[in-house]
Amino acid sequence: MTRIILASWAILSAIFLASVTIAGTYQVTFTTTGCNGDTGYATVEIDRIYKIETISCEGPDAKFKKLKQVIVKSVILPTSFDLFTVTEKEAQRIKKELDSYMKARKGLLERGQPLIIHKE
Repeated sequence: MTRIILASWAILSAIFLASVTIAGTYQVTFTTTGCNGDTGYATVEIDRIYKIETISCEGPDAKFKKLKQVIVKSVILPTSFDLFTVTEKEAQRIKKELDSYMKARKGLLERGQPLIIHKE
């Protein structure tokens, strides 16, 4: 009986660790836009997105008056951030992905079954 419980525990642990690894590496790709209109792409781990806020563009070459800044926790330095500027439309798309990802994670947590091990 103990072997069956231990084998079940090992299998469930492997599944849990795999799901944590997958959840931790879910990435979002988005189009970046600079104040002067230059564009590019960025891919970040969705769990590292800290905040999205409005910034103002100033200067003679600014094609946009306002953009959104995506603030992402740095992978290299835990106390620093990477900054990306995006359009309002792109920020809304990122927010939708965040909402859908969080809803999926919440669902997994709510459906989780506790594992109780009885030793004989």
